[in-house]
Amino acid sequence: MNLKLEVQRREPGKKSDTKSLRRKGLIPAIVYGEGKVGIPVSVPMRDFMQVFRRSFGHVALFDVSLDDKVFRTIIKEKQIHPVTREVLHIDFQELHAGKEISVEIPLTIEGEAPGTSAGGLVDVSMRTLLCYSLPKNIKKDITVDISKLEVGDTIHVRDLDLGAMNTRVALELPVASVQMSRVGLAEEEAAEAEAAEAAEAAEGEEGAEAAAESTEE
Repeated sequence: MNLKLEVQRREPGKKSDTKSLRRKGLIPAIVYGEGKVGIPVSVPMRDFMQVFRRSFGHVALFDVSLDDKVFRTIIKEKQIHPVTREVLHIDFQELHAGKEISVEIPLTIEGEAPGTSAGGLVDVSMRTLLCYSLPKNIKKDITVDISKLEVGDTIHVRDLDLGAMNTRVALELPVASVQMSRVGLAEEEAAEAEAAEAAEAAEGEEGAEAAAESTEE
């Protein structure tokens, strides 16, 4: 997903200067690339949120326009206010065609696990996966198909389709699984207890009958 964004150059200054920018509806940001000095810029909050909302749940590439030049970038880091959730600062990393970068790829859960009809619950252990890729091979997301998961089944990192990307995360790590719920476990244990009691009762009856037959003889 490619999104376009216009920014303005700003002079780096004190913390009070960045607060002043935010009061004007601007987000302090920086555009940087490997081996280059970062360029301080400001982004209109309203413009940024309009395009950023379109990228929710996906990896987006941003074409950042500055002084008649366009930088192909990705958001490497965002600083968010812990209370107001306002975007305080953005780091845009410039991409280069032949240079591999690291990026967190969202994992999208698809399908309905048949194990849920047997009392199981879907447990998602991972929401994103750190991948390494050339810019042209970056996937917007990675699909995790749970439509074949029965109770006790697990999808691991090794089972994911990364395309031309790669990861250094341990391949045996779980991504999603179906585990028996507490209610299901309780019902299963109750059924097993009832079966055991029935079996004991049947054995007791057989023993009593055998004893009666022995007495009659």
